[in-house]
Amino acid sequence: MRGSLIGESPWFQLFIIFLIALGGTLVFLMLGVLLLPLFFPVALEDMMTILQEPGNAGATEILKFLQGFNTIGTFLIPGLFGAYLISRHPSDYLQINDFPARWPLTIGLVVILTLCGTVISDALYRFSSEVLIPDYLSGLQAYVQESEEMITQQLKGFLRMENFLDFAKVFVVMALLPAVCEETLFRGVVQPLFIKGFRNVHVGILVTSIVFGFLHWQFNSLLSIIALSMVLGYLKVWSKSLWVPVLMHLINNGSIVVAVYFFDMPMDDINAASTEWQDVYFWPGIVTFGLCLGALWYFLVKNKGLPEPRS
Repeated sequence: MRGSLIGESPWFQLFIIFLIALGGTLVFLMLGVLLLPLFFPVALEDMMTILQEPGNAGATEILKFLQGFNTIGTFLIPGLFGAYLISRHPSDYLQINDFPARWPLTIGLVVILTLCGTVISDALYRFSSEVLIPDYLSGLQAYVQESEEMITQQLKGFLRMENFLDFAKVFVVMALLPAVCEETLFRGVVQPLFIKGFRNVHVGILVTSIVFGFLHWQFNSLLSIIALSMVLGYLKVWSKSLWVPVLMHLINNGSIVVAVYFFDMPMDDINAASTEWQDVYFWPGIVTFGLCLGALWYFLVKNKGLPEPRS
């Protein structure tokens, strides 16, 4: 089966990847539910009752397990299998064999870039949350508010960490797995196919980012996620290495987990803190972000030591 989709159009390849991702989601969700009794002493028929109890610590642990398991099935497995079908050299296609030669400089710039990018995310989040939805879309507004509240409550539950073991589990589920798995599928497989299909790097990155944003089902964070995804997309193209966007994704997701556990930042204060930072650090953050992005472009694009992916 290796390379069996070589020669097919990128649109057909994308369709197959979509089917694999859909199948992976269903199979791994079912598998995760079936494996729950091995990790949690609860009968399957009692699971729904527990999951419907807000604030239930047991429900939070179950959701962490299911989310981690589902992330692997929805993103990582389809990404790896898709690369296997699309190329005779899957690791080269995914560009996971190399990291930029100037790795200390690259890592440092990515860290600063990601942290400074929070001011942009905050601004886009606040803009989205203040958008007025017309009266005739009141049902949509109610749905958006309900979804945002549900996501916020789930996030608060996830971020209740009593010890280092809790921190490690949350970091894996909220930062490590999404960074590796989502980047494998989107930047590793989907983005190159969109670029090939549209025959334009910028359009391919933009469309990939829009799809990436909508799949997160977070209206107020949609613009922030799309913006982050576009930066990840350009870093992948510039560096010719999947590990660079994985690193940025990891830092972006992991910084909140680290801040809550190690610096005792209350979940309720995260948005308030962001608002205060917005007033003082917005323009310095924007300037530093731009400088870091420009420096990364200069050093990564000038680097000739990385091989092109093989089909």
